[in-house]
Amino acid sequence: LANPFVGRSWTYSFAPNAPPPDILISEFMASNRRTLRDEDGETSDWLEIHNLGSTAENLSGWFLTDKAKMPTMWKFPPGVVLPANDFMVLFASEKNRTGHPLHTNFKLTAGGEYLALVRPDGRTVASEFAPKYPPQLEDISYGRIPDKRNVVGFSVEATPGALNSSQGDGFASPVVFSRESGTFVDPFVIGMSAAPGSVIHYTTTTNLPTLASPVYAGPIRITATTVIRARAYAAGRLPGPPRTGHYIQLNTNAINFTSDLPIALLDNFGGGPVPTNGEQYVCLMVFDRKANGRSSITNAPDLVTAGRFHRRGSSTLYSTK
Repeated sequence: LANPFVGRSWTYSFAPNAPPPDILISEFMASNRRTLRDEDGETSDWLEIHNLGSTAENLSGWFLTDKAKMPTMWKFPPGVVLPANDFMVLFASEKNRTGHPLHTNFKLTAGGEYLALVRPDGRTVASEFAPKYPPQLEDISYGRIPDKRNVVGFSVEATPGALNSSQGDGFASPVVFSRESGTFVDPFVIGMSAAPGSVIHYTTTTNLPTLASPVYAGPIRITATTVIRARAYAAGRLPGPPRTGHYIQLNTNAINFTSDLPIALLDNFGGGPVPTNGEQYVCLMVFDRKANGRSSITNAPDLVTAGRFHRRGSSTLYSTK
């Protein structure tokens, strides 16, 4: 983390006749999954404040807010000083902590919302994303381009606590799968497509694809339970949104099973036992009851989502049974 400043001893000289400080929200991430963890080990969303001025600024009594009509949503505690030309990173976690590191009492919304830094008078906005920032993508930050404080954009390489990396001219297109996620019995092939000029990289693991991942060159034959994760890349643009397909093969002795209750199907794609002190990727498919009042795992799922398995329990946490 960059310069938390709380609970530390610092010495600064302030120029009383200096021009007003230049304090900006320079970068934030509203869909943090792997980029930065807080002191609890959680991937809370975060934001970065940059002091572009030539003197240190005491942020005690300043405010952060995600609601234009509530400018005093969260107040900086006493003793928070941001040196000249330096950065501060704090978490937007709803944990409302005033120690090290700082946590606001609100979370950021990935779908887009207002965000502002407000001066101690509770009215003057020092920096804002208004009327709201655009929808955000997982583990991609949004912020101001260095030396062009009024120009904002996305960055695939987040830089909390440092100068922002260069942004691309928008995103590559989404990847379209020829078959939606679901269950199957017999092998099949799946195709992928994206906008002209795009290159699709994919994995058949739970890892997100990168430029080092295989390039899609034609339909892929699916013969067993598989997860496919794909992303389009295009020159001059940031990588497109990740697309995931989950395909779970059914045993023949299960295809006739129905229920008068919804069915939840979970699969970790051969991940083995859940690590004692870790997490494991899992796909959840939910099959609701149809017009006949029965649910079946051979129907198209009503919900498909990715999640995480992790162990819980006090006396049973480390049990191998």
